[in-house]
Amino acid sequence: MSHKIFPAPLHTFLDYALDTKVERKILDCGAGGNFPKIAFFATNGFESYGIEIIEEHMKRAENYAKKNGLNIQFNRGDMRSLPYESESFGFAYSYNTIFHMNQEDISVAINEMLRVVKKGGLIYVNLLSVDDSGYECGIETSPGIFMEEFDGEQVFHTYLKHDEGDAYFSKFEIIYKQIRIEHFYERDATWGMIDYIARK
Repeated sequence: MSHKIFPAPLHTFLDYALDTKVERKILDCGAGGNFPKIAFFATNGFESYGIEIIEEHMKRAENYAKKNGLNIQFNRGDMRSLPYESESFGFAYSYNTIFHMNQEDISVAINEMLRVVKKGGLIYVNLLSVDDSGYECGIETSPGIFMEEFDGEQVFHTYLKHDEGDAYFSKFEIIYKQIRIEHFYERDATWGMIDYIARK
């Protein structure tokens, strides 16, 4: 697994998590796929859990964990209704997933993360910004929300202005926020992201 490179924002979240005095138990909301990011935390000593709504994606993540000898518990479910007791995790996060929902559902999912995290625990979420080259591509179904083709499937993308996402964290203390704009010249594409780390 040493050949895999985990995204820089998750390294930042790990640094904050290691400095936080709560149980090192973490939940990845949207944990499926061939390279589940929860593996990063499992290899850094966290009791690790993942929830994934698409069964095929969850099986891929399970196969990755098994192949690499990682103890990660995956459950199929919806981050808008997490199947866990309140305050049962020290940390929760959603990386490159939550913006596939509309703004109302994003709010519901973040409040579910709030519910399952212990007092003093942290969450990390990244949201798409209007700086992204995908903004205004596809069919606009409501303001800031576009239906686009992604990997052969039709998916939602919600794009936010730089301060628009702050309202999602009204019940948290925002301790870190970064607006990221990254240009990929070989693809002539720009990623526009807003990273949040917030404390309950």
